[in-house]
Amino acid sequence: MVLTDGKVRSVEGILKVFEEFGKMSGLRISMEKSTIYLTRVTEVVRADISNKFHFQPESDTKAGSWMWRKILKYQSLACTSHKMDIQSGEGTFFWYDVWSEMGRLFDLTGPGGVIDMGILLNATIASLVRRRRRRHRNDVLNEIEQVLSVRISHLQHGSSDIALWKRKNGLFRDSFSSKCTWQLIRRESAQHFWHSGIWFKHSTPKFTIFSWLAIQIRLSTGDRMQVWNAGASSVCILCSSAMECQNHLFFSCSYSEEVWTKLTKELMQRRFTISWDDII
Repeated sequence: MVLTDGKVRSVEGILKVFEEFGKMSGLRISMEKSTIYLTRVTEVVRADISNKFHFQPESDTKAGSWMWRKILKYQSLACTSHKMDIQSGEGTFFWYDVWSEMGRLFDLTGPGGVIDMGILLNATIASLVRRRRRRHRNDVLNEIEQVLSVRISHLQHGSSDIALWKRKNGLFRDSFSSKCTWQLIRRESAQHFWHSGIWFKHSTPKFTIFSWLAIQIRLSTGDRMQVWNAGASSVCILCSSAMECQNHLFFSCSYSEEVWTKLTKELMQRRFTISWDDII
């Protein structure tokens, strides 16, 4: 998953990085199997991107891709990490963006607030300039009316609204940093002693990912495949004499043991072992 700011030059920059990655790693990104999801962009920009780049078209189903559904699970977390600095008000949604100290207004008032205030769900701040202020029995709605009135009086026509992204210590900046965002949402754990042997400069991505999966015991071995599909064969395809599990594959299997021994015994000498746990 790669995030872009929705501009053609940004997509071009990402594809250039993919191209350089392919040259170094030998792994080519398949554009035909990649999907780009666009939101809050004009139809002109959407058409321009679709014509210039051969991405797989967005799914017409409401479910979307599995990756998109997974992203949506973090929607509530994203709301606390982003807000808008209103300039013209044309790029800020009244209900769904955080543009005041009151937070996301739809979460505050619910569908009832939409009806009581008479403001459409997709309304922007700029579209409410000529709206007539209402009086409500609900104090929260009256407060929203007051905040909106003040913001509209300070609109700067011709300027673009600024998206602000949360950094450490609760500060917001006008540039997005995937590193800082990751630091905010991740769960910090103790550093593993083996990390430098897996993730290092000039490592081959294919081997790195395979090794990481092996250490995490997440390879698609026979014993794991049986959990997903009871009818799948779990017999080791190398020796055909035992169930294929990770410890068997590294290196209890007679075939893999023989290969491992001939390749590494002279190199490792006293440190040589066929036990996966001892190797790690």
